[in-house]
Amino acid sequence: MSNLAHNSSSNHSEKNNTDYKETFYVFAALIFLTFVTVLTAQINLGKTFNIIVALGIATMKVSLVAYWFMHLKNDTFINKIIFLSGPIFLFLLLLLTTLDVFTR
Repeated sequence: MSNLAHNSSSNHSEKNNTDYKETFYVFAALIFLTFVTVLTAQINLGKTFNIIVALGIATMKVSLVAYWFMHLKNDTFINKIIFLSGPIFLFLLLLLTTLDVFTR
C-alpha cells in the first residue's frame, strides 16, 4: 500500500512540475502580448486597423487565459464549443454594427 501511495505522489509531483513549466510559458506569452499591445497602441495604423489589431491581441490573451487557467484544455468538447460561441457572436455583432454604420 505504501508503494502505491508513493508512486501516485511521484506521478503527481511530475505532473505539477510540467504544470509549472507550462504555466510559466503561458505567463510569458501573456506578458509578451501585453508588450505587443502597448507597442501597437503607440503606432498610428489608422483608427479602424488599430481597433482590429487591439481586438485580435485581446482575443489571443483571452483564449490563453480560458484555455489554461479556466482549464478548458481538460474540459469536454461541448464546453469548448460553448466558449467559442461567445467570440463568434461578438464578431457577428461588431460586423453587423459596422455594416449598418457604413451603409447610412
